[in-house]
Amino acid sequence: MKLKSAFIIPYFLTACAMAQPQARHLERITFDTHRNKLIMYGGAANVNNRLIYFSNVHEWDEAGWHEINAQGPGGRNASPLVYDPLRKISFLFGGTYEDHEGFRIYFDVWSWDGMQWKLVNSNCPVKEPDAVYDPNANRILVYGEITNKKAGEYGSDRRYQLWEFKSDKWKKLSDDGPDVYPIMAFDESRNTLVIPSLEEDSAMWEWSAGNWKKIICKGTSPVSRSRQAMAYHPGEKAIYMFGGRDSSRQYLNDFWKWDGEQWIELPSHEGPSQRASGRMVHANNNLVLYGGAIKGGVLSNEIWLWSANQWRQFKIEP
Repeated sequence: MKLKSAFIIPYFLTACAMAQPQARHLERITFDTHRNKLIMYGGAANVNNRLIYFSNVHEWDEAGWHEINAQGPGGRNASPLVYDPLRKISFLFGGTYEDHEGFRIYFDVWSWDGMQWKLVNSNCPVKEPDAVYDPNANRILVYGEITNKKAGEYGSDRRYQLWEFKSDKWKKLSDDGPDVYPIMAFDESRNTLVIPSLEEDSAMWEWSAGNWKKIICKGTSPVSRSRQAMAYHPGEKAIYMFGGRDSSRQYLNDFWKWDGEQWIELPSHEGPSQRASGRMVHANNNLVLYGGAIKGGVLSNEIWLWSANQWRQFKIEP
């Protein structure tokens, strides 16, 4: 395989490239800063009218994709994947699975060191969470629902909690968080957890020093949406957001950054196409956007890099 890209992420390991992994829905990614690899896990796709869940780890560096078959969590959707740079391992939290027997919700926690999975515990305190790393306190922040924990549907009176996961132990930080399905980022420059509330209003929820604060956005701000991609860029000291799906279920490809006070729209006409459920992470002073469901409901396995104020697609060509 021959690799071509206008921009590449530096790497330490050279190996033969393989084809891109099959496009899927609700996979999760993180970036291992020690090994310089993008890690992708989970998700599902419809194959011959059958829903197939993926259980192999895929890792990507400048040399291409590498698939690793290691016994571990098994196939599942929407399992937050967070890299802990202090311990040099990635953590996976919970997730969901659906088959002919019904809908299952997982509460287990696994670690991945690049070679093998290890079951850490099975007592994640919230269902279907999102999770981010807090480098200021060397911990992972996990936010999710506590009502109807065994049900796959959300109740009308939802309650969410924020927990700390550190040294393989859980500590509750808040039980009065916003009733918002969590897609979040951690602003390390302001020591603040940020969760947009964009489905019904243009607001931002921020948690800092043990308290939640709702910020009503002023000026130009994104339209209502869900399933957007978000990541914090430490070099820019800002949170970036791409795409999603608006209130009429139309796919979006607008690109914004949040500096703690206001939204600023960025050019995206030469970037990724309209999509929802893509995932974005920071890697080596760049943003990496992976996958998503694009216009028409087609699943994507594209990799896009945001660097030097422009989008560049990473392509694997035969």
